[in-house]
Amino acid sequence: VYYAFYDDGIIYDSNYLGLNISLSPAQLDFVDGMSRIYETPIFTEGVLQSGQGSGKDTCSVFINLRIVYLLWCLNSPQDFFKMASNSFIDLINVAPTSDIARNIYFATLTNIVKDSPLFQNKIDANVTSTMINFPKNIRLISGNSENESWQGYTPILIILDEIDAFKSEMELHRSKSLRSEGAEGVYATAKSLVQSRFPGVGKIVSLSWPRFKGSFIQRRFAAGKLENKTYVAAKEDGDPYCTWEFNPTKSKDDFADFYLTDPVLAKARF
Repeated sequence: VYYAFYDDGIIYDSNYLGLNISLSPAQLDFVDGMSRIYETPIFTEGVLQSGQGSGKDTCSVFINLRIVYLLWCLNSPQDFFKMASNSFIDLINVAPTSDIARNIYFATLTNIVKDSPLFQNKIDANVTSTMINFPKNIRLISGNSENESWQGYTPILIILDEIDAFKSEMELHRSKSLRSEGAEGVYATAKSLVQSRFPGVGKIVSLSWPRFKGSFIQRRFAAGKLENKTYVAAKEDGDPYCTWEFNPTKSKDDFADFYLTDPVLAKARF
């Protein structure tokens, strides 16, 4: 049944998510590659460096919901992964700030879940301000880089949302901030959490458009191409996707004004 997700069925079918949306082949490939938990090939990392408005959050929502669905399809996901029967399996989205985590990504995610026939009629969903609880001890959690509470969970998936908007270690050192980790620190923490809980299966997904030359997402994009278990979303020539190349609802003409007023920033942003 779960193959219907990749074949567009679970997204468009009125019995599943039933969304009025159209994903590009590149978007569907990324969702499929990053949501495999018991069919090969299994990737343990994903990198999507693409323009603002390219649908990165949309893809991350579907990655989360597909993994929830695949876990729910198992009689006992805990038995499958050789865990204690009362253990939780968590999927965490880490945003740069608490406001973004709560008001943008998590709000979109909860709206889709609340309106979905799949999660209303088949898979019960209990929504709180920062978490969605599903049967079989499966949880979707909204976290942010300003708060370390997400580090206490048992994640099979951590999505680092717009990681180039996280402060770098150098910026934190200059500001003497003690409240938050930089992009490098959040990534290292996420990697150790996922690999210790679900070795060989758990996933870290880094999403962003590049904020400056040599930024975290640019370095992960380049390094990921050399890693066998990392899925890097890239064009045939190896370059990252522009907004309009990844998102079928956009065109370059949509951003003509940005390219006229600030072509350098527009090239990075889109």
